[in-house]
Amino acid sequence: MPIGARLPALVGLALLGAVAMAASALSPWAISPLLLALVAGLAVANLAPGLGERLRAGAGGLPGMLLRIGIILLGARASVELVAEVGPHGIAVVLATMLAVFGFVALAARRLRLVPELAVLLAVGTAVCGNSAIAAAAPLIHARRPEVALAIGTVTLFGTVALFAYPLLGATIGLDDRAFGIWAGAGVHDTAQVVATAFAFSPDAGEVATLVKLGRNALMLPILVALAVLFRAEGSRLAGARSSLLLVGGYAAVAGVSSAGLLTPNVTALASAASSWALVVAMAGVGVGIRVAELRALGRSAVLTGLAASIIGGAVALAVTMALAG
Repeated sequence: MPIGARLPALVGLALLGAVAMAASALSPWAISPLLLALVAGLAVANLAPGLGERLRAGAGGLPGMLLRIGIILLGARASVELVAEVGPHGIAVVLATMLAVFGFVALAARRLRLVPELAVLLAVGTAVCGNSAIAAAAPLIHARRPEVALAIGTVTLFGTVALFAYPLLGATIGLDDRAFGIWAGAGVHDTAQVVATAFAFSPDAGEVATLVKLGRNALMLPILVALAVLFRAEGSRLAGARSSLLLVGGYAAVAGVSSAGLLTPNVTALASAASSWALVVAMAGVGVGIRVAELRALGRSAVLTGLAASIIGGAVALAVTMALAG
């Protein structure tokens, strides 16, 4: 490819890195650099559309790749004690939240006369793994492009709202880091949104939320298998779950090596720094990908269902978290 053809992408990558660096520089103001990077990317992309397009061209698949790298490297700070402490409660909260969301969406779809495919996409996007779950489930249920776009837009909208609402609510009701991490990990939609939301509350909450969210991601495979059976899809289409399972496996492998004491303090510190930087750049890319103009065009029924499902899922996750903490 000629250098001239690569220039927009190279410029976009440089600008994305600049956004991340600016967010990191402002972090001493006690505001999460991840949240700042996401907001900065969102602002640039929507206030300067031309620059936003260049950023998106430069980012490409980089935000998703860096997000996975950052989460896997977070495993270096994990421990067997953290998994043992958070695991049982996290699983209980996740299962209760999923059941509530799936049950509500099933009832709402009948009431609002949503097509089954759109209802399934809204349910898996809200309850399981955000846009990754939607992308993986869409071919299994033979969803059409407009249904996929509606589901992704709705889940992105309310997941973005959660980025700001959860930390404020958590501080208002006095949640500690562990409780907030479990709540955010079970209640917020997409993996990137969970990471940004929880780290905006505190680093400890971020680590707990990441662990809980990876537990949700691991449940995507059995859910996709069930959808494949119900909609009589080809088994080869289950490849959409591969990315989430590799993410879970990568994190578990690094956490296992760390817990076994096989990482020196210097290596652990380096992995932690690399994880932080990868996540900040990833959040800038996520923000760049949010187009407010597209969110305005969402269908009323899909938005109402997504809003109610998000509120119910968050409320159930919070109620079960607080009940188990008490």
